[in-house]
Amino acid sequence: MVQEKFSTAPPQGQSPLIRFKGTLDSYERREAQRDNPDGTSRKSVYCDLKYRDLEVLEATEPYPFPTASISINYQPPSTSFGNTRWDAFAKSLRNLLPEVAPEDRLDRLVGQEQELHFGPATIRMPKVDEDGQPIMGANGRQIWENGEGQAWQVVSINGATGASDDMFEYLAGLADGKTESQFYQAALQDQRVTSRTEIVTAITNREMLSTMLMAKQLTRDSEGLLHKA
Repeated sequence: MVQEKFSTAPPQGQSPLIRFKGTLDSYERREAQRDNPDGTSRKSVYCDLKYRDLEVLEATEPYPFPTASISINYQPPSTSFGNTRWDAFAKSLRNLLPEVAPEDRLDRLVGQEQELHFGPATIRMPKVDEDGQPIMGANGRQIWENGEGQAWQVVSINGATGASDDMFEYLAGLADGKTESQFYQAALQDQRVTSRTEIVTAITNREMLSTMLMAKQLTRDSEGLLHKA
């Protein structure tokens, strides 16, 4: 009997990239069929984003290649419960391209240099106990909850962020020492902030804070307080 050797290769489908710059060469829709334990199957749809001219900013291991393909599970807004990895990606685009129609934003990215980060995001995920075992509800189904996860998000397009550097600096100062809710309350009562429609939209959609945390203009401590980086 030939014993299978242990492999130290990274998990298939998991990119070592965490943050990089690159030009979006193209994107395409991909469908995959998944088999469930009960014998049924489910179709999943992915958006595959293909980048070239990579500049690796952060990775879990050396990545010497000039291209990369990022796959994000797509869920249509009409059927999504929200807080998915696609939703996190889409929120970052709404912040950067507020004037572009929702169905045209991906097309606008093609041929443009972008910075992407696989960073913190609120993700709806199965609830598990301290041993990682699923927690079931009274109906016999696994309970889902919003938690802190990671998702691909666009930080900038051609070096441009969703707000000016001065505005980010001002918002970071406004957030310093506050909780998330205190920051949103203060921002929406600030005349300098409310005079900028695109900033108000990003704040009310709960997108501005995640963008600033992702761009490392803010940090959040263990007690939930925000701090200017």
